Amino acid sequence: MKLYTEDPERILIYGGSRKDSGEIRGIISGDTLKGSFYYSSYGGGTLKRYPVAMLKRENKWLLGKGVISIYMGIPSYLKTEPIDYSDPKFIFEEVKK
Repeated sequence: MKLYTEDPERILIYGGSRKDSGEIRGIISGDTLKGSFYYSSYGGGTLKRYPVAMLKRENKWLLGKGVISIYMGIPSYLKTEPIDYSDPKFIFEEVKK
């Protein structure tokens, strides 16, 4: 998976075939980013929102996992449950073009 940063656009490519384009909106506090990824699959269709929590380690961002709750149509991580960064599904690092 790659994350191309073309300010403010983010393009996520999964294994060279699936493409989600959108933007990440959130707050960085220390070494943690918490926010939402607003995206359209394959660059079109309905805009979707997914909560994100990332932890910065050695110039890489680790995508955390947590329990997602939906309140009034807005997905977010439950504040009563910890976010786990020990086995991230995705690790983001700078890609030189």
